[in-house]
Amino acid sequence: QCKRVGCDDVIGSDAEEDKCGVCLGNGTTCHLVRGMYKHQHGTGYEEIVVVPRGARRIRVMEARPMRSYLAMKDSTTKRYVNGGKRIELPGTFNMADTKVQYTRKDLWEMFTAEGPINNSLQFLILHQDPAVAVMYEYTMDLENATYEESPTVNNYKITNDLESFREDVPTHGWIPDGWGDCDAVCGGGVRRGRSRCMELLIQNRSLTF
Repeated sequence: QCKRVGCDDVIGSDAEEDKCGVCLGNGTTCHLVRGMYKHQHGTGYEEIVVVPRGARRIRVMEARPMRSYLAMKDSTTKRYVNGGKRIELPGTFNMADTKVQYTRKDLWEMFTAEGPINNSLQFLILHQDPAVAVMYEYTMDLENATYEESPTVNNYKITNDLESFREDVPTHGWIPDGWGDCDAVCGGGVRRGRSRCMELLIQNRSLTF
């Protein structure tokens, strides 16, 4: 009979890491950084945010379906996803010593990574719309957290006050959030997908998950 091994390396244990990556932690050793990038009449690629080394639970997602494309660049290897106006198929990419999941559902996109990342990741958008809005979040250890309450990227305002962008009709959807462990070492087994309920800002349209 196969048994699960918890984050405490004990067979049969249900121990799990908290959002800060601490086994059996209570989520108090890290800080959540959250904001939104919003810009009109952009051209080409423009930076959304640079997520620093050590970040965990990274989420960068379009606030509504758009024709524009999200892109990502590894600051050390200079490797791109969706760079050079060449759009990749959705999938998993090894970047900054972690697996980054690129999800695309019709005109809606998201990057997710559990981390921690070993060097910074730059997230960008390739403009194809008159106006764009992208939400992002990640966690940083309190010891290493260096952030501004209202940072500015490329002279465009990034705000932690998401309420100021609620001009669209809010809705909710289940977003794929990775996979759990298989319950068997070999032969047949079950591997369950994880989903996360998130509020999406969608104007007179709906998403189906």
